[in-house]
Amino acid sequence: MKNEERLCPYCQETFQPSRKNQIYCSYECQYSHYNERKALRREEAQKTINKILKNWEALYSVMSKNQLNDCTVDEAVLLKKGFTPGYITHMGADPADQSKIYCICEFCYKINGRKYNISKVEKDES
Repeated sequence: MKNEERLCPYCQETFQPSRKNQIYCSYECQYSHYNERKALRREEAQKTINKILKNWEALYSVMSKNQLNDCTVDEAVLLKKGFTPGYITHMGADPADQSKIYCICEFCYKINGRKYNISKVEKDES
């Protein structure tokens, strides 16, 4: 290990390691690198959460016009309201025909061609 020099992945400076498994030149570089990676992961997660919330708002907007009753709406209407397909909170299968049901919180929808059959799931008060 003597005379071995390593390159710190954070600050790009060479250093003499004091342990075999030392990767960073200092704790400050190690913590800073960890915090930057954590912040990037948080930003990416927040982007996904924001798209899910926007989808929820689009479904709520459509459902509120129908007094929160089941309705069928064209995909173009949802897209105009900022809906982004593929961002959901959970999914399941319709027990009647085993087709996929996509859910965003309390709103669920099935896709039939370019039409979305939207319904609101009531919570069980058990």
